[in-house]
Parts: sequence; C-alpha cells; structure tokens
Amino acid sequence: MMNKDTELERLRAEMDSAQNDIASAKAALDSISASRNGYKSLIEQSKCRIDDIRRSMEREYQDMKYCYQCHDRYSADNHKYNAQSYRDSLNREREIKNGYIEQKRIWDERFHDALADLNSARERKQRAREAFNERLSRLRAERERQQAMWREKACKCCGRAVRYRVDWSKVPDLCPGCKEKAARRPR
Repeated sequence: MMNKDTELERLRAEMDSAQNDIASAKAALDSISASRNGYKSLIEQSKCRIDDIRRSMEREYQDMKYCYQCHDRYSADNHKYNAQSYRDSLNREREIKNGYIEQKRIWDERFHDALADLNSARERKQRAREAFNERLSRLRAERERQQAMWREKACKCCGRAVRYRVDWSKVPDLCPGCKEKAARRPR
C-alpha cells in the first residue's frame, strides 16, 4: 500500500477549502443580488411616480395658464397651488429615489466585493488543482520508475518468483521460503 503524500493531502484540503469559499461567495452573491434587484425595482417605481407627478404638475401649470388667459383668477390660483403641491411631491420623490440609488450603490459595492471573493476562491481552487495534478503526476512517475527497478526470476529450488531490484549487488537465488528452509538445515 502506498504511503499517503502529505503534500497531496495539503493540496486536496486547499481545494476543499476553496470550494467551500466558492459556495459561500455564491450564497452571498445570491443574497446581495436579491437586495440589489429590490433597490433597482424601487428606483424604477420611483421613476414612474416622478414621471406621473411631473405630468400632473405640467397639466396644472397648463390649466393655470389657460385660466389666467380666461381671466379666472380663482381657478388659476387653485391650479397654481396644486402645481406647487406637485412640485413639493416631486422633490420628495426625487429625494426618495436618490436614497434608493445610494442604497443600490452600497449593494453594488458589496456585490463586486463578493464577486471578487468568488473569483479569488476559484483561482485558488484552480491553482491547487493544477499543483495537485502536477504532484500526482510526479508521484506516479516516481512509482513507475521504482516499479521498473524490480525484476523477477525463478527460485532455484521451487521455481516460485523471486523479486529483486536491479541495483542490488547480490541478487537472491532462492525465494524467502526456500531461504528459510536452507537456513534451518544443519551444515
């Protein structure tokens, strides 16, 4: 059985850690995306309200001008008051929209930070995977080189296989069983 390589184990742990970081970053991105999209929707709704208020305000100003032309000062003043109310509403709605835009900007920053974390974790995992595969290839090549140094020949007594390394200075002629029997025999 091959001994466990500590470097391979470390690289495997690094890949697992990076994968956990990837999952965390994806979960954070999902949460942040929901908030970003919520503020984006609120901004769009606010834009629609601003357009509606602006149209209503413009109608009041047009009606005011018409009433002034018709010398109906009371109705003109009434339309002027309504237009000013719409202008105040328009300013409040713009402030609300700007608040939404600021919140969205904050969530955009968080999104980009989480995206950077995700990309960093992916890169870390890729580097660990490449180092793991390189280390594994080197270990396999070393194991094959070690295995290539072993040979077999037949035992002189029983014919069983006797394994030996090519770099040994004395190659055994007997298998371990026959060698033990020979050692027990009296001389």
